Amino acid sequence: MTIPLGRPLPLATPTSAPFWEGLRRHEIWIQYSPSSDAYVFYPRVLAPGTLADDLEWRQISGAGTVVS
Repeated sequence: MTIPLGRPLPLATPTSAPFWEGLRRHEIWIQYSPSSDAYVFYPRVLAPGTLADDLEWRQISGAGTVVS
């Protein structure tokens, strides 16, 4: 993979490290909150809405539709 010059690279934090490590292995890992039964992205410490600390990392297929 070639990284274009002049573009900043994201820095992994302790919270986001599993996401970036997965991408290096060509896998997609995102957080899931059992208390809200929902996937969570961007990586964070507490689940949005419930503020529960039950976030766990799950691998996803990567199949889907991007809407912007």
